[in-house]
Amino acid sequence: MAASRAILSGCRRCLRSWRDCRRLSPSLSSSGVRLCASASGETGSDTSKPTLPSPPDFFHPAVQSILVQITGVDIETVFHQVRAKVDPPTYRLMTEEQLKKAYDETVQRASKKLQMPPVLPERAPIDPTPIAENPELEGLETSNLVFTDISQNIPDRERFIVVRELDGVLRRATWEERDRLLQVYFPKEGRRIRPPPLFQEDHMNIVLEADRHVDLLDLCCIQFEPDSQDFIRIHRHVYEDVYHGKKYGLLRSTRHFGGLAWYLTQNSKVDDLLVDMLQVDLADDAVQLVRLYCMLHPDSQSATQIAQGNLQGLDTVKAFAKYDAVKGGVVELAVQAYQAAQTGTEQADTS
Repeated sequence: MAASRAILSGCRRCLRSWRDCRRLSPSLSSSGVRLCASASGETGSDTSKPTLPSPPDFFHPAVQSILVQITGVDIETVFHQVRAKVDPPTYRLMTEEQLKKAYDETVQRASKKLQMPPVLPERAPIDPTPIAENPELEGLETSNLVFTDISQNIPDRERFIVVRELDGVLRRATWEERDRLLQVYFPKEGRRIRPPPLFQEDHMNIVLEADRHVDLLDLCCIQFEPDSQDFIRIHRHVYEDVYHGKKYGLLRSTRHFGGLAWYLTQNSKVDDLLVDMLQVDLADDAVQLVRLYCMLHPDSQSATQIAQGNLQGLDTVKAFAKYDAVKGGVVELAVQAYQAAQTGTEQADTS
């Protein structure tokens, strides 16, 4: 009885402390931001230099607009049959108006399926500092005890979960423990309590050799939270494989293409993607990708030259190839080949 009372007492103290921190942290965070902003304004910085805009985040409307545009909507790719059993097709007689309406509804459903997974920074580790230390409880149990608040209508991130270790230390559960326990009490369809071996690097490489990039990313989105270490690690591994193999077509018109473009642009690895876009007659997408690069790298030479010269269209791609591209010559040749092909097509049409 004494041990039980000590455990419950420690949990109550932890709950009160945690609620106090949750209540106070927003005001402390906002005041900290204001203090930093005022401090930077009061320093004797050189006001003669123009202030560059800060790079937008993944959820910025302009960024989302670009990513949606370059993703594209290929109906056959979006509604690709993945089941072993294929239903027989159905045929309907429609007027032109009914056909247009059905097509618009299909595009809307496809747009919903192309909703991009969020790109978030990795979540900070949970504070390992013990909440309470009760050495008198040592040896009473043969395994750790986990206390979980299973009340309804509480966000998973705010749910109170603590662990009583064998030596009597009461601490907060780690992210891995939280994910596992939340799946026990509040299971999500398709997610396993423990990640399958598929997400180990050796197993992932086998899947990627079979060009199953989309399947691997879909399973990753089901199994892990978008700001978890494993989620970020797996996406980076897949993106790097696409980059090195130049397999951009595997992710185009899928919900993962926007994340790929964001990753490559952030890491200045867009040269091959630009060439690929020009080769498959997606010049507008190439222009938008350069625009995204300038937004994420406002201090780059190409961003400065494009802004000063008010460049438009393929001139922006040429500026990027000249000033910031790692493979500038390859990008420039791709632009020239595209323009030559367009000129040939126009001449053939006029004749």
